[in-house]
Amino acid sequence: MSPLVLFALDVPRTAAFYESILGGHAVDEGACSRVTSEIDEVLVHDIPAEIAATIEIASPPVAREDTPMKPVFIVDDVDATIARAEAHGGQTIGRGFTYEGRRYQDLLDPEGNVIQLRGNA
Repeated sequence: MSPLVLFALDVPRTAAFYESILGGHAVDEGACSRVTSEIDEVLVHDIPAEIAATIEIASPPVAREDTPMKPVFIVDDVDATIARAEAHGGQTIGRGFTYEGRRYQDLLDPEGNVIQLRGNA
């Protein structure tokens, strides 16, 4: 996947979540954190203050389903990745499914963005 830029209210928490998904590492770059693995890169960037003031993140987060995108991350072990994600504020949504020998599971990140994991069934 090409690098993904994601805006967040809580950059450190959101970066830690994506670090757990990617199995990579995060580097704090001031207004953003760069999370990289061998195949993926997510830039978690601060939301401008005037916009951030209008956003409230529920706990647990509410799915932001009004966006036309859902990033899919390829992982070695879906169950282990889910466990790490949940330990960092993620939440599974819906039931996973298997298609053409691959397993899929949707998750919410700590701010409610919907992502999908894909691994071998």
